[in-house]
Amino acid sequence: MGEGVTLGFYISLKDENLIKRLQLALGGCGQILKRNDSFIFRVQDSLSISEKIIPFFNKACLQGRKLQAFESLLKVVYLKSEGAHTTFEGLNEIKEVKRNIGNTSPGLPKCLPLHLATNPSQPKTLVVASPKQEGLSLVLYGDIGSTLGYPRYNAMERTLIQIPTRKMSIFIGIILADAQIKKRYTGFESRLNFAQKYRNFEYFYYVFFQLNHYCSRGPNVTKTIIHKKVHYGLTFTTRSLPCITELYHLFYIEGVKGIPQNFFDLLTWEALAHWLYQKSNIKWYYLSGKCFSKVYGLYVNVEAYSIKDIVFLMNVLMIRHRLSCTLHMLKQDKPHIYIKNKSIPLLLAGIRPFISWHPSKLSNLRTRSMHNGFPSSIRGDVANANPDTLVKETTLESNNAFVSGFMDGESCFFVQVIKNNKTKAGWSIQLRFTIVVHSKDLALLEWIKNLLGVGRISKNGLETVQFDVSSVKDSEVLINHLNKYPLITQKWSDYELWKQAFFIIKNKEHLTKGGLLKIIAIKALMNRGGLSAELKWAFPRLVPVVKPLLKNYQIYEGWMHGFVCAEGSFYIDIFKSKTAVGFQVRLVFKLTQHTRDEALLKSFIEYFNCGKIYKKSSTSEALDFVVKKFTDIEQKIIPFFIKQPLQGVKSKDFYDFCRAVRMMKEGLHLKPSGLEQIRQIKEGMNKRRKFY
Repeated sequence: MGEGVTLGFYISLKDENLIKRLQLALGGCGQILKRNDSFIFRVQDSLSISEKIIPFFNKACLQGRKLQAFESLLKVVYLKSEGAHTTFEGLNEIKEVKRNIGNTSPGLPKCLPLHLATNPSQPKTLVVASPKQEGLSLVLYGDIGSTLGYPRYNAMERTLIQIPTRKMSIFIGIILADAQIKKRYTGFESRLNFAQKYRNFEYFYYVFFQLNHYCSRGPNVTKTIIHKKVHYGLTFTTRSLPCITELYHLFYIEGVKGIPQNFFDLLTWEALAHWLYQKSNIKWYYLSGKCFSKVYGLYVNVEAYSIKDIVFLMNVLMIRHRLSCTLHMLKQDKPHIYIKNKSIPLLLAGIRPFISWHPSKLSNLRTRSMHNGFPSSIRGDVANANPDTLVKETTLESNNAFVSGFMDGESCFFVQVIKNNKTKAGWSIQLRFTIVVHSKDLALLEWIKNLLGVGRISKNGLETVQFDVSSVKDSEVLINHLNKYPLITQKWSDYELWKQAFFIIKNKEHLTKGGLLKIIAIKALMNRGGLSAELKWAFPRLVPVVKPLLKNYQIYEGWMHGFVCAEGSFYIDIFKSKTAVGFQVRLVFKLTQHTRDEALLKSFIEYFNCGKIYKKSSTSEALDFVVKKFTDIEQKIIPFFIKQPLQGVKSKDFYDFCRAVRMMKEGLHLKPSGLEQIRQIKEGMNKRRKFY
């Protein structure tokens, strides 16, 4: 639907002690920010709003407009709990509540102002304050929209504007390259200026449309005369905002641009894509549509930075992104970072999902001398596996199969039934398909979204993101995909029931009582089964529906790789033993599933020609397919996953796993120094991995 709903609460005071006491009174939730001579207490997560803010003000004696506003907030919380924000009807109802709260500046949250006033003779109480000072806000969010042409924001409104994680990578990439942040005077906020040559207009407008939420005006055309030759360009400037000032303090020291100390955390693949597009020769070699007889390395212009910053930047490239690079002095001793040709496959695989401004050139991110995505000159055997040789091109067929395998592990099909008196049947029906993963795999979700061409991605909690398909049109695309690349776990049963509900909705049968009853009966069998108390009371007599069971299945090429990315794990077990170093190292590959898929797990033994099935415990409903034997790991498991690459963070765990295999094959695990290196590899894998 492109929109979601979130709640926010904030209060602005000049008394720091008072605002800290307020934070304690509200259970320590939220955060306190300082802006000029005022302090802002802000709560933005839904859990704190529901469990701390609302119970607190339920006990307060709110009156007049403040009471009406609080009742509106309660209504929205109730609508969200019923899932109304996931349907168009419910979202429109929430929007109507938002419109009725009060008048605010265009494009900004409508506020329910709350203010703490003090009286020496009375306890502190809540009273009505000016709408321009502080408020309890209801905010619609999704892809943040443009604010072009909106009037000048006041100080409070500017403070509320923040940079989400998805946009931060774009800011980091363009600031590292050509963008400049300007700060006019001390005490004033900063603004960012971005300019490009006119021939890069596709890229320029991509950046502008991503960041126009922070701009008040559109781009300008510039004209420059150099050596009697006219050069045209494009430029845009953001508003002067506190969030831009934070970036200024991050990159500028005494007015000179440098590399931030926490740059290791900031340089994501997306930021790297923007930086290289502007400052390297990647456009000529890999985005020009030309084919070359060999793989060329890339030169990145870094003359704007000191040697100390350049060395730091190179360390980040080598350690975080595993890119082999050196420092070259070119063109009148101007420093350039040279990314070696053997690292190009890994680089292209990392930045490929983020070059959407160049859609016609995405297929050209390879050269004739590459075989399966990497040059023949750097291919190695399994024992020498490295990140370069693990990056390979895959066919569209295998990519689609990968997505189905990942869906078998991480997806969920469900039917939402919501009370709605505005419909003829009295209920609203919403089909939904979701994939929820840790935010570290956001790039993988975006890759899946681009491959399917449907759905939307949104934040789902503090550390998770969600891919969601809900419209009838998008659901049909999903069904066509799964008909061609089927699910082969028992999740297929839920999919078949979900598909039955889809055709009922597509044929408009859900608007009749009979069609509605069919959908309720289908919902009762899906996933873990059962209906809510409300639905059981409303539909006491349902005609039973037979749940389909998957009896015949066949593992097809590409499916296993997606399934392992969802449900598999590569880990290193280090335990005490009577060896010379006192410890033994064991490498383990494992896949976990519910006992209902026991037959599928047993088929993995024949598929991989190795491994065993273990039950976690006598009371557990989970089974593990486990491979522990070193020769099986080296000769069967690793070659299988080198043939077609894993995606997302799992690929990094696989690379670390291969490093451990190589070290054990060389006998390094039998030496204290080698054992310590393997222990360090283990500490950076799976849940312990800090950088992605």
